[in-house]
Amino acid sequence: MENDRRAFFKKAAVGGAVVWTAPTVLSLRSVASASGGPPPPPPIGGRYYVAAQVDHQLLVFDGSTNSQVTGSPVNVQAGPRGVAVNTLTNRVYVAATGDEVVSVVDTSTNTVVTTIAPVTGANSIAVDETTSRVYCAGGSGLVVIDGVTNAVVANMILGGTIFGVAVNATTNKIYVSDIGTDTVIVVDGATNTVVASIPVGVDPSSLAVNPLTNRIYVPNVGGSSVSVIDGATNTVTATVGLAPGPMATAVNTMTGRVYVAGGAAGTVTVIDGNTNTALTTIPVGLTPIGVAVNDVDNVVYVTNQDSGTVSVIDGATDAIVATVPAGSNPFGIAVAP
Repeated sequence: MENDRRAFFKKAAVGGAVVWTAPTVLSLRSVASASGGPPPPPPIGGRYYVAAQVDHQLLVFDGSTNSQVTGSPVNVQAGPRGVAVNTLTNRVYVAATGDEVVSVVDTSTNTVVTTIAPVTGANSIAVDETTSRVYCAGGSGLVVIDGVTNAVVANMILGGTIFGVAVNATTNKIYVSDIGTDTVIVVDGATNTVVASIPVGVDPSSLAVNPLTNRIYVPNVGGSSVSVIDGATNTVTATVGLAPGPMATAVNTMTGRVYVAGGAAGTVTVIDGNTNTALTTIPVGLTPIGVAVNDVDNVVYVTNQDSGTVSVIDGATDAIVATVPAGSNPFGIAVAP
């Protein structure tokens, strides 16, 4: 299956960032259309990783079957919440709030190869695949980890109440949401210094970046909205009103669509990133709190904390195609296409 997927899709460097392209799919579809036959469906695959908070486990799922793979679940530290994947080094990073530790998992064996501590607050985590830097946000700061040596290279005290973190590998900028001050803090990844603080809505949560458009999407839990930030000017250019309690966002860089998990509403809202308008709302499980996108397959994964499930959504139809058991209190989720 993996070889089939590589025949359809490839990774490419765009302005320093790693993105997915699909030239073969387009050409095959064109050939099928010209011959009068239906276009071939894209192969579904990859893996997705779910932090089961109460179980202290990382669940590893095969995207083609939505079943756990050999070696799953992986026992990690207490209270896992944030999950991030580096597909170039075959590492998954799990931020465990309870023990204030980052567990490093080898994706080829699904085993913990090391733990990094102390990481104060250890709530959200993001990876820059270009620099192999890992960013863990929580408490009042941001911890910067060298993904090659697993050493902490910076411990930035930012103040406030730090919650979410996202990376733009193209610009080498890191974006951190601060619930305490209702701002997004911008960090220069080259110097590990704060370069801007952007006012957003009330209680900004788990944000996401589209590196191709240099836009940052910030869900405001208390403001029932998503703030759209222009990364070039560090200003809010749009505010999209939503149902109460938006918790997390994810972006499909190939379609430009933004997916917002609405914890209080029990829905996922789909936003057109080109027009900043809400296109549709998809009912999922109870308290959707995490969301991730497989750009290659155009599949969206949503963790439903109080249902103990993952909702699998077809990004082409906005239909739920599977509901997958995912342990107790599934929280963070990440995808390796």
